[in-house]
Amino acid sequence: MIALYRRLARGCQSLNQLNAVHLALEFRMTPLDVMAIWSGLMQEARPTWPKRAWRRLLRHCARLPLLGKAALVSRLQAERRLRAHANGWISKQRQMLEFVGDVPPSPFVRRRLRCAVSLYADGASPRGKTLLICFSGNAYRLMMPTPLFLQHIDPRLVDVAYLRTDRHHGYRNGIRGVGESLESAIDGLVHLLDLRAYGRVAAVGTSGGGLPAILAGLRLGADAVLAAGPNSPEDRRWATLSNREGAASLFRRFASHRRRAPAIHLVHGADNRRDEESAKLIASCVSVQSITAVPGADHGCLYELVQRRQFGPLLKSTVLAQESRLTCGS
Repeated sequence: MIALYRRLARGCQSLNQLNAVHLALEFRMTPLDVMAIWSGLMQEARPTWPKRAWRRLLRHCARLPLLGKAALVSRLQAERRLRAHANGWISKQRQMLEFVGDVPPSPFVRRRLRCAVSLYADGASPRGKTLLICFSGNAYRLMMPTPLFLQHIDPRLVDVAYLRTDRHHGYRNGIRGVGESLESAIDGLVHLLDLRAYGRVAAVGTSGGGLPAILAGLRLGADAVLAAGPNSPEDRRWATLSNREGAASLFRRFASHRRRAPAIHLVHGADNRRDEESAKLIASCVSVQSITAVPGADHGCLYELVQRRQFGPLLKSTVLAQESRLTCGS
């Protein structure tokens, strides 16, 4: 991972380019990847004394009015800024992992299954495990960097399937490489993720992934669903679902095919009126077990719970509760 990071960062000429690399890595890294990059950047071999002397000379030149604008000096200054920014970024990622608790990095290994589907697992048999299917929002994340989300989960008990949406289209056009409609994509996940091999299946969705997570939970007969800041089923963007049947109708149709619906838990920021109204509308369409308003939080309510050390307990009390009711299929 450190070799990949160095190769990607080597071509960056500005902080914006380096930030783009960092954001791309935050979507796919595991906690072990964070530690690998941190170790590689923080424990780099000290430069030899000629190189240190040369850098010191250039720093002195940078303070002189005429030489300070020289191309070589300017390049050195830019490299120092990029290096400091990279060190600050990876240090923050490591600090976030440590904030979760005094535990080692979760030993997840990422495996790409399709263009928009990745599986994070420890390689052990899925028998008796929970499969957590995660529908990311338009920001390609679950309201937090992926390593931080994974650090809250025990890979001995849970495998995590991460689904990436299409920006500006959400899951209305399905999932790339799985299905061209949301309904066909959900059905395609049964075989792609081998749902029948798991003891439990649950879903998590944030923002634009909230509604699809609920629909997937209903369609697959999952055990539980956690949706944070989901869109309203009356949002006009979801009116085109299933030949313009709409999200609300799909809720009712999918739920009617199951003898036991999943335990659906909704979370929203107390300061976000639109998310609050969306939660109420969802509850009018399908049976909801709980609605939690996070005090002092806006749309990104899950990260607010992380900062309060309440996100782990929320996962355990909702989607990771050990009660199996799985019945896969349409």
